[in-house]
Amino acid sequence: MALFSVCPRFGSNQELDQIWIISGWAVTHPTRFHLRLNYDGIVTYETVIRDLFLCVPDLEPLYRKEFSYLQDEELPYVVLGAFLIPELETALDGPNTERIKAICAFLEEAAESSRTDAGLEQLLLVEVGEWLAGTQREGEIAPFLGNQTKRVCRYVSGLATQRNSLRETRRKS
Repeated sequence: MALFSVCPRFGSNQELDQIWIISGWAVTHPTRFHLRLNYDGIVTYETVIRDLFLCVPDLEPLYRKEFSYLQDEELPYVVLGAFLIPELETALDGPNTERIKAICAFLEEAAESSRTDAGLEQLLLVEVGEWLAGTQREGEIAPFLGNQTKRVCRYVSGLATQRNSLRETRRKS
């Protein structure tokens, strides 16, 4: 079963009332698609967890099981930093391109919404931006990132690779 419905940008008219066009992703990537979501398309700091689980529903049971000790307390920094980023890394290990696209499409939508939500922007900058600045997976994840995600996370192409190379050189010295 697919995590989301992929169809050509100008393809069939499948349930348009339930299909949301991911703004930055559809515009910035040559392979355009629709992503079926069951929310209004506006992500806020207060709704980021609910919106993530609506966008990628199979993540919710994994989160609930792994973080059961939180007793259903939902903390955005924990969900993104301690859960979503490791799930993204697991998808990169696969590679599970469908999962990577779903997560990055959600991040792009959140980044677009963060233009009017400082709390959401800070959440993305801290949890996703700091990971991007130091990940050894930069070359793998960069093609999936939308322009708004890159803007909000202050992503600089090649920076993480350069930092990791410098660390390795210092470690060997």
